[in-house]
Amino acid sequence: MSNLSRIKCIQSMVEDDSLVYDLCCDHGIIGIGVIARVSKVYFIDRVESIITRLANTLAGTDIPSSKYVVLKRDATKYKFSNFSAIYIIAGIGGDLAIEIIKNILAHDSNPSFIINVNKNTRKLRLFLNHSNFKLYTETLVKENGIYYEIFKVSKSASEHLSEIGSKMWQQDNPELISYVDHKIAYYENSCKYSNEYSQLLRDYKKQKNLILNN
Repeated sequence: MSNLSRIKCIQSMVEDDSLVYDLCCDHGIIGIGVIARVSKVYFIDRVESIITRLANTLAGTDIPSSKYVVLKRDATKYKFSNFSAIYIIAGIGGDLAIEIIKNILAHDSNPSFIINVNKNTRKLRLFLNHSNFKLYTETLVKENGIYYEIFKVSKSASEHLSEIGSKMWQQDNPELISYVDHKIAYYENSCKYSNEYSQLLRDYKKQKNLILNN
């Protein structure tokens, strides 16, 4: 379990001197937090009021305008023009994230993604796996009583991207048990209605045993 906040954890996965897209950026805190050490940040959101407010906020700082671009765009349709960028996708659902990633892959064949979605995480992991992405790093953060899976993937990484996570279970924190128990309870209930989730249930139970015996 990371001791960092969710946003700090996402920021820590951004490499220095990289080109960054902060997608569905909302307040822009993630991108602003890394702007001093990266080459450039593109802030993209489809809500005009968010983009106007963010542009005014940035204009009121001493951050050089050459370090950022603020755009009112739909990330599922925007024609991305850079290559090998880092794309941060946080605070949205997994289905929307998949649509954004599909669009990015049509324009950038070598992207890296830092991801923190609020639902359908497993579906997104499976999509990325089938799209030949590998795991670079991942962690589990508990903030305000809510657990968040945060992970970074690229096609040049080497570790298999598990649908239930891998590296995040290796962290030394007793709260991992609470999270895996939550998952077990969820899939035990799901298995009452469908056998589709029986393997997932076995995987989470196996993971719990590994944590307890570690």
